[in-house]
Amino acid sequence: MTFEKLHLWILILLASLCLANCKLCSTNGKFMSSHNCSSYLVCNGFIEYEIPCPSGFIVNYQDMICSNSTNFHCEPNYTCTNTGNFTNPSNNASYITCIKSVNEMIIAVSTNCPDGLLYDNVEEKCTVKQSKTDCTTNGIFINSYNCDNFINCINWVPYNISCPPNFIVDLKHKNCSSTTPYHCEPNYKCTKIGNFTKFGSEHSYITCIQGLGNLIVGISSKCPDKFVFNALKNQCIQNYTIIKPANSASCMFTYFWLLTLTFLYPLKTIYIF
Repeated sequence: MTFEKLHLWILILLASLCLANCKLCSTNGKFMSSHNCSSYLVCNGFIEYEIPCPSGFIVNYQDMICSNSTNFHCEPNYTCTNTGNFTNPSNNASYITCIKSVNEMIIAVSTNCPDGLLYDNVEEKCTVKQSKTDCTTNGIFINSYNCDNFINCINWVPYNISCPPNFIVDLKHKNCSSTTPYHCEPNYKCTKIGNFTKFGSEHSYITCIQGLGNLIVGISSKCPDKFVFNALKNQCIQNYTIIKPANSASCMFTYFWLLTLTFLYPLKTIYIF
């Protein structure tokens, strides 16, 4: 056996061992590799190498190095369905960033807004707009995209009320409740007041309501049983069931019978009642 053939067989053997034991990447580069941000991947030559961070360190996704002084926190319990920035359901003074990793993995981290600012999911940035607490009229106004905080304006004086965990503002009874007939939609971007179609669910709809100041909050409600939301009428309407035609077997029998009679008696008119 020549040296060239031996060298070729060695390369084939090494490649086989790698395919059996190595993880492959579709793209070269550095990527976060775990939902708790404790390690990252280096893809070199489309072969994956995992780099764990030391204890007390997490991956800085901006520089892709391990760090103990990041300006964000990992959110392993947040489920990302797309990349981008989103409202943090547990704290509207911060926001969630969903970052694409390898093999369709999407990892969530939360970043705090600067002091005094809250995250605006319409403008997709931290802003002072929601922090306004001046009462222009008396009443109760939601003061959070998560529906967990409201302002009670009494004699034009604002009183801030925060709901306990798993409770949201009950607009009808003017308190916090865990059994409201609606759900908060913190990531729905309301641009005006009214009812709107909830994509993916014809039996539900989104209501955009006026919060405090310029804040507009989205909540979703279900239509009554056997009703669906009609965007043109802007309300739930009865869902009429379309009567299905007779089964195909009986139809084919009827057509065959009519065809037979027409062939046997072509000059006669057949009346079927």
